[in-house]
Amino acid sequence: MESPRAVWTALALGAAVSLGVVLTLRSEGPPVTTVATSAPRNVAVATPVPRPPQALAEFGILSERPIAELLKLLDRRTLAGMLDGPVCGDDETCAAVRRFVVEGEGVHLEVVPAKNWKFPVDLAHAASSLLPAERDGIKKYTSLVVVATSGQALPEQLPVRAAFALTAVLARRIDGLVFDQLLDRIERPLHFASRVITAPLEAGAFRRECIDLQYTPRADGTVRLITVGLGRFGAPDLEVVGITMDLAQRLTGSLLEVANAVTFDEAMTPLALGDLELHLEKAVPEPGDPRGIMVRLVAPSDAGAEYFEQLAGTFPDDTPDTPPNDELMAETRGRAQKVLADVLARHKKASKDPLYVQVPFGDTDAGGGEWMWIEVVSFDEQTVTGMLVDEPDTLVDLHKGDRVTRARLDVADYVLKLADGGIESASAH
Repeated sequence: MESPRAVWTALALGAAVSLGVVLTLRSEGPPVTTVATSAPRNVAVATPVPRPPQALAEFGILSERPIAELLKLLDRRTLAGMLDGPVCGDDETCAAVRRFVVEGEGVHLEVVPAKNWKFPVDLAHAASSLLPAERDGIKKYTSLVVVATSGQALPEQLPVRAAFALTAVLARRIDGLVFDQLLDRIERPLHFASRVITAPLEAGAFRRECIDLQYTPRADGTVRLITVGLGRFGAPDLEVVGITMDLAQRLTGSLLEVANAVTFDEAMTPLALGDLELHLEKAVPEPGDPRGIMVRLVAPSDAGAEYFEQLAGTFPDDTPDTPPNDELMAETRGRAQKVLADVLARHKKASKDPLYVQVPFGDTDAGGGEWMWIEVVSFDEQTVTGMLVDEPDTLVDLHKGDRVTRARLDVADYVLKLADGGIESASAH
């Protein structure tokens, strides 16, 4: 089950390094300056990390509505008024994002035929958070709302903040599915909303949920590890080559630290990660790479063969999973509970229309359980019974296909597949 994780970084600017000063980035707020006990030896001349001229972010929202109807919903001032805390953060941050949407030239909204965008070949992977019935119905979406933003990224990262916030509110408004073509991902509005950026303006905007990590095996047995999506933050994507798969997986935490560094400020190379010095050199993109600039993580010339092993141990990727946006999840649960009796009655009348409900297993309030889907086979005044659709991640006493019963009051979402091939869901609103 996908869950967001927040990742933060430590960095040192090259000019400060030469003075024995280290800048450590906190989870919120600007870097904190501390004096190092001794100046590093053999400090390289600091140069700016290569980066794109501006940030570019783009999402599509799949809809069954006619293009003419959707065009009426794209007034930027109206949409800006819908941007609130759950999608953009505190009052000051939301005000800045709204100004960018209304007054800036970097927001582009349009509606095109859905066929204009190339759909993922492997829908089971790209739309893994959807139920099979929902994936089967993706081809029925005929229209696509395009949300694109561009502009200066630093220091406040307004283009990427606005792209995620606008897409989240529009997707809910038109009952659409969000199509992230760059990451090859299709998901419900509620899942996409868990990726929005709500950090204060003075804090780093980078979120691991906004990008992807890709591993490519080489003929020589090594692996190439890259990021995909840092161009949304006006930053270069990152590359590590010549490593084993095991090491690539253990380097994830340090790679994310570097990602946060290059999206937070005009980072300089070499970077200081913990006690290690890391060089970033412009690399030649390979076929299939994201458009934009790619830089390679390179060890210092005097580093030993164990350098990347040491780097992997400096920032292990052990950040805890966090739940989806609590406010939006509560809204979805409220809608589901309000119509559940009617949905169950309609399902009983047209039993050929599959009905799925999302219910908790284990102690979800304490972060130790899981939310999973069951296909409803029966119900009464108090409970729903069905077959477990998901294979649990952590609960060893449950398996896909098990018959389970849960209280109707526990239902947090539903998906009803209609006779005409359409989908009705509480989280699509």
